[in-house]
Amino acid sequence: MSKPLCFLFALSIILVTCHANTTTTTCAPSYCGNLSILYPFWNKSNTSTNGEFCGYPDFGLGCHEGHAIMSFPSDQYYVTDINYGLNSITLVDIDVLDQQCPRARHNVSIQNLPLSFSSLDLHLSFYFNCSFHPSSVQPIECMTSGRNQSYVFVLGDEGDHDHGGELLRQCEEHVVVTILNDEIESGDLISGFGDAMKKGFVLNWNRAADCAVCEESGGNCRFNITTMQSRCICRDGRTVARTCKKGHSQISLMPPPSSFIKTLFLFFLIFTTYLSSDAEGYTTCEPFSCGKFNNISFPFWRSDQPEYCGHPKLKLDCQQDNVTIDMMSHTFYVIDIKPTSKVLKIASVDLLDDPCPNEYISFELDFDFFNYTSNDGNYTLLYDCSPNPLKYSLNLDDLKPFSCPIDSGFQEAFFVSSSDVANLMDLVCNKNISVSVLREAVKDTSFVKDVIKEGFEVLWSGVDEDQCDGCKQHGGRCGHNASVDEFICLCYNQQSYGGGCSKSLARSPLAAPTTTTRPTPANSLLPPNSLIFPKNSPLSPHAPSMYSSFS
Repeated sequence: MSKPLCFLFALSIILVTCHANTTTTTCAPSYCGNLSILYPFWNKSNTSTNGEFCGYPDFGLGCHEGHAIMSFPSDQYYVTDINYGLNSITLVDIDVLDQQCPRARHNVSIQNLPLSFSSLDLHLSFYFNCSFHPSSVQPIECMTSGRNQSYVFVLGDEGDHDHGGELLRQCEEHVVVTILNDEIESGDLISGFGDAMKKGFVLNWNRAADCAVCEESGGNCRFNITTMQSRCICRDGRTVARTCKKGHSQISLMPPPSSFIKTLFLFFLIFTTYLSSDAEGYTTCEPFSCGKFNNISFPFWRSDQPEYCGHPKLKLDCQQDNVTIDMMSHTFYVIDIKPTSKVLKIASVDLLDDPCPNEYISFELDFDFFNYTSNDGNYTLLYDCSPNPLKYSLNLDDLKPFSCPIDSGFQEAFFVSSSDVANLMDLVCNKNISVSVLREAVKDTSFVKDVIKEGFEVLWSGVDEDQCDGCKQHGGRCGHNASVDEFICLCYNQQSYGGGCSKSLARSPLAAPTTTTRPTPANSLLPPNSLIFPKNSPLSPHAPSMYSSFS
């Protein structure tokens, strides 16, 4: 794009942005004690006169004597921390704070709320007032009642001491409690569970279903208690039914007079910066580190880079040691990247630490871009089943039972090869999830959680590696124009010919030949000094593979 056209385009963007900023209706923050309450949470005392609030319907927080309180369907918790960057909230059961020997009265019941347990959590399984006394387990002395004893286990470990399910049959109550894993030693459950319970646990929040489309378009959700309907509040102050995307209403291009001088000053700063930024696209898309991976480059890109730095389906989110990627509305941890074979090893965030999800949604791979490898196998997680398949003589080598906490205790669930599900015709399971895992992990690992933690592999394709190699040979960096699905070569200075980038910082007196003649709006949004190579173009540079590997 020429400099004059860039000038006009940048000016229009600045004016629209200025106008939007002066008319924005934001979700105002509030405080309870030292806790800042921001979207998607809201202060129950700040509900507007028309019964509306800005946030998720079930994320209203009460405030009592400087303590924020979150209410679940059957119990209440103090909110001790909200991390808006990590989408996490720390909760403490109100019932246990004043007890010397805290007794859990209920499971953590998040039901259908857009919440999930964190990887920081650990689940403890309590059995109260038991007439059955396993000889190898120490009872909780402060809860002894006559001859009856109470016991605590890390959830899932009780099977090593429970002969034929006697704990469930001969104990009055079974409750699963969630604590922070770092607050207790595995060999010190008896003396440590009380203090750990008083430190609370962490939940992560996800986008509420009704608000996802709104938030993806840059808006915030507002909910009306009277009509029980949500609306979308846009950054420019508009109120729409679902999304703030273009076409739902008109926005004036001129800012209010009071902000016009500020607008011109801001534009002057940006435009003068642009005039000296010939290398902008090139430097912005430099190789980067992400978690344990170093020297990552095209086709991958980091979430804080411009989208032209990589392929839109290979965006990485870097959070300290954790690297995640989004696929088809699901988030996965990246375990390994093999650029030579174009293989990603990933594991589901929703199932990684707990195979008992809040929502039973199977993942479907985008086969237009990804595919499974021969190392993967198709399996099914079965939930809410009746009768128990372990009571039958089934010759299913891959059948693995596990437990899931529910309001009334815990529920058996099962991991089985998808090809064997048909053999369980007498088994009625109300819920199921299809998963892909590594076949070797199924053979080598006994616990379902460990099988899922090993992840599975996907192949990626169609990212123009040949053009990328040619671009790099001529001094450029690789990128992608998502609007027209075309490869671009990002140059440090002006392009000189249709195979790479100029070695000289001075502009050539002759116009550089381009690889495409059609002017498109998408091209105008590209970084400065980029070459576009349409697919299968004879001018696209091809060279032996020099596709860089990650160290």
